Amino acid sequence: MALLDTRTGEVTSVDRVERFAFSSDSAWLAYLQSAAPAEKSDSQKPPEAGSEAKKEPRGTPLKLRQLESGAETATPDVVAFAFDNAAKYLAFTVAADGGTGNGVFVKDLSVGGTPAITVNQTAQARYDHLTWLTMRARWPS
Repeated sequence: MALLDTRTGEVTSVDRVERFAFSSDSAWLAYLQSAAPAEKSDSQKPPEAGSEAKKEPRGTPLKLRQLESGAETATPDVVAFAFDNAAKYLAFTVAADGGTGNGVFVKDLSVGGTPAITVNQTAQARYDHLTWLTMRARWPS
């Protein structure tokens, strides 16, 4: 991925980007970075022939960049992320090796995205998808 600063013409390259998204106000960029080949844990490697135990893959680093300042924070072991429509919050899910730290978290972007607020955290669960509902949205019947 390449980021172009339109004010200066400077290009910043970022390797191994799996997925990225901009906030609706274009103030923030969030992206998942795939693990470097040497960093892959056993749960990210293909299973060996004849192996019966299937491990859930763990997440990868989520980088959150404030585009105006260029300041960036990293959160390890993230599987999914989503900005809300008003660009006030970033929700993300964590899937850590062994389940420790798994959960759903929200960053308040009005305070720079730190610290994260824990919505739900448990080693017995894995969250792979996120979506935001507006107050007008209704659950399907």
